[in-house]
Amino acid sequence: MPAGRVRTVTYLIMLAKVMFRESMSSQNKITVFLLVNVGVGREDDVLKAIRSMEFVEEAYIVYGEYDIVAKISLPALELLDKVVTNIRKLGGVTRTSTLITSSR
Repeated sequence: MPAGRVRTVTYLIMLAKVMFRESMSSQNKITVFLLVNVGVGREDDVLKAIRSMEFVEEAYIVYGEYDIVAKISLPALELLDKVVTNIRKLGGVTRTSTLITSSR
């Protein structure tokens, strides 16, 4: 096989391996929604802190029974306790409710 074809085939194999690893890692993620209640006037500070945390993909102030909703994406369920505990320790957080999504 000519050298140009060998390089092309090698590149395509490497690209396929990277794409496969990325698709497998995204399939194994666990998505969790955390509903957070905070003290009056603490919404913005808590929201900013939550958004800066590892594994938090999105977080929003919402109106209704809860004050903030955060979308958390974890590679392993074992990390959930650490993330939720860190959020509960934030000044102003009064209550949380954790919703773990189904694999369906």
